[in-house]
Amino acid sequence: MWNQPNCLIICGCFLYSASYLFLGPAPFLNIPLKLWSFSVSLGFGGLFVGCMLIPIFSAMMQIALQSGLPEDINTFGLVSGLFNSCFSFGAFLGPTAGSAIKEKIGFAWSCFVIAAFMSTSGAVLVVYKSIQTYLSRASVRFTDISDNPKQHEVKRLSP
Repeated sequence: MWNQPNCLIICGCFLYSASYLFLGPAPFLNIPLKLWSFSVSLGFGGLFVGCMLIPIFSAMMQIALQSGLPEDINTFGLVSGLFNSCFSFGAFLGPTAGSAIKEKIGFAWSCFVIAAFMSTSGAVLVVYKSIQTYLSRASVRFTDISDNPKQHEVKRLSP
């Protein structure tokens, strides 16, 4: 369950969140805003968003195939269309909501809000993957025991 795409997505969420904390910079960090720090934060933000976006498509494809969809051009088109639709919706909604938040609370606090959303997304994914891993391991242990119950019987020693 904890394969490379999942780890990259989770690390990308938390690191992207950190880059947004320094982009503002967050008011509680007491860091002066400099052009070079702004540029470095944006550069790292672009790197870390790549850590999230690229593995998401791979994970979506794995889930589609595990769900029983055939490995053909129709499935690739379905997954690609869903990914691009969600990405485009986010590309519209993000700047719209971000500008409204910036007008209400200012740039530094709006960067903090975005960082909090990204950290929350990463934390939710960690909890989900942990529960999924636990349940799959419990299922495997139960299946092993139920497949051959005589193998797991305790033998009694005769006196």
